[in-house]
Amino acid sequence: MLFVLAGPSIDFIVGRIFSAAVDDAYNSVVKTDSNGLVQLDPTKWADDELKKNRAENKYRKSNCALLSI
Repeated sequence: MLFVLAGPSIDFIVGRIFSAAVDDAYNSVVKTDSNGLVQLDPTKWADDELKKNRAENKYRKSNCALLSI
């Protein structure tokens, strides 16, 4: 985490945090199986339809709709 928080300006640091959050969200939706185990083989990653379903389910389960009010 300290590596992410290093940088020449606050904007740069916020950008690094955002980038890390986007990478984590992508990996948790695309590169994991239904049990949450990481899949290293790209042929086993989620296809477009499964990515959409997983992302929508995570959004619903996490109460993210409350943030958009």
